[in-house]
Amino acid sequence: MNVQHVLFLCVSGVLFDETKAGRYFYIAMEGDEFTADFQLPSGVRKYFCKGNCSEDEMIVETYGNRANSDRYTVEYDATDRVVLLTIKGLIRADEGWYRVGVSDSSSHGSYRIFRLIVKDLCDEDVEFGQPRLYNANEGGKVTISCSLFSFPQDRRFLCRDGCNKFLMGTNDPREIRNRYEIKHQSDGFFNVTITSLREADSGWYRCGVAREETKNSCQDFEIRVTGEHLHVVVILLVVSGLGCVCILLLLFRNI
Repeated sequence: MNVQHVLFLCVSGVLFDETKAGRYFYIAMEGDEFTADFQLPSGVRKYFCKGNCSEDEMIVETYGNRANSDRYTVEYDATDRVVLLTIKGLIRADEGWYRVGVSDSSSHGSYRIFRLIVKDLCDEDVEFGQPRLYNANEGGKVTISCSLFSFPQDRRFLCRDGCNKFLMGTNDPREIRNRYEIKHQSDGFFNVTITSLREADSGWYRCGVAREETKNSCQDFEIRVTGEHLHVVVILLVVSGLGCVCILLLLFRNI
């Protein structure tokens, strides 16, 4: 019986399995940046493609040592003879079989084949947070308590609109990226803070925990941002109402 041994390595939040068949398997999360390096001999042409490398499956092809196309980057280290591959902002459509290689002509030359598996950010039932709704003012900030247990090494993330828009993710106990902050708490839960709020920030969000060996868990919550102009309108209405009351009181007193 042919038994294949599998080696599990965790590098930059990506799970890597290598089998004796010489093919590589990577498991990554939606929204992550995927990086992998491959030992290959020297060659003037470097390429990265999907599937069988047909013309419409070619993603990056270069005769230099570095090239990028949209979210994809290929770099070649001539000293160590290593091809470094990067894919930014992973989406589910990135899942599949790939080939990265070098050659001295248009042929495939030497190459490595790997499969990339992209996990859903939320592959378990999504629960509602408590509170479910957070009201905040434009220009202010809001802090959400995500009651999802996580170990310090787990990946915590924030997304919105059913996770169709990925905002940030981190394995660090605390990280700030633009207006977003994720901070792990001593009780195992974590907080998400959004600063410099604007009305466009109103909507549904998810905070979640991405785990390598079990399903990811997510929590839904809604943010409603009230604009400054609405406060002005409310104040004017209150002042107008008080003025009307005063006038009515004066009229009643004179009757």
